[in-house]
Amino acid sequence: MIFNELSNNQKKFIKSLKQSKSFRYKNKRFFIEGFRSVCEALNSDYKIDYIVVSKPFLNRFGDDFNQQVVSIRPDVKIFQATRQIYDEISDTVTPQGIMAVVEMKSFSNYTFLKKDFLIVALDMLADPGNMGTVIRTADAAAADAVIAGKGCVDVYNSKVLRSTMGSIFHLPIIFSDDLVSTLLYLKGQGGKVVTTHLDANRYYSEIDLTGPTILVMGKEDEGVSKEVSDIS
Repeated sequence: MIFNELSNNQKKFIKSLKQSKSFRYKNKRFFIEGFRSVCEALNSDYKIDYIVVSKPFLNRFGDDFNQQVVSIRPDVKIFQATRQIYDEISDTVTPQGIMAVVEMKSFSNYTFLKKDFLIVALDMLADPGNMGTVIRTADAAAADAVIAGKGCVDVYNSKVLRSTMGSIFHLPIIFSDDLVSTLLYLKGQGGKVVTTHLDANRYYSEIDLTGPTILVMGKEDEGVSKEVSDIS
């Protein structure tokens, strides 16, 4: 099986996706890395522009992986890169040798929500690893969506995406420039707003989370803002 070589323009494009948030949003693209994340993308309804594999990966898994891609997404092209070039565009110390460029999806309304929805909302969450872990945990808990308020770390940051372990493709991520207004809207739709707090007088296990619920988590060192907390 012969794959086309990754072009210099593609190489520059991926580097820019890795380095620049504004470039990602201008082009509505992000890149993911690692076998599991790429497989999750292939099995989702996200549009994949192309996949890049290193020659060592190709030598080891090339034919089998190509057959897998063709069976799931016959329209997706695979490009190869030398180990040196792949290492240049990779964002990991010990890369697995596979990445993909993916188109962002927009979730601008809440028509997809179930009657008894569960949403996790994030207020100024700053750490990429924490953001990825929250998305992964929300996915495991069968949440219907994650809302990232203004000031949160970019969910398309490569460290965030790596930490989600593919969960980014399983549930909608909604961006809110005004989290208070968003929460008030959802509260008006029958949602119960529950905020986390270090000095709370009840544990999470004591809270009734049945029915429409929005669980709000705040910044690591400061918690949920007063404006958001006052809504709950």
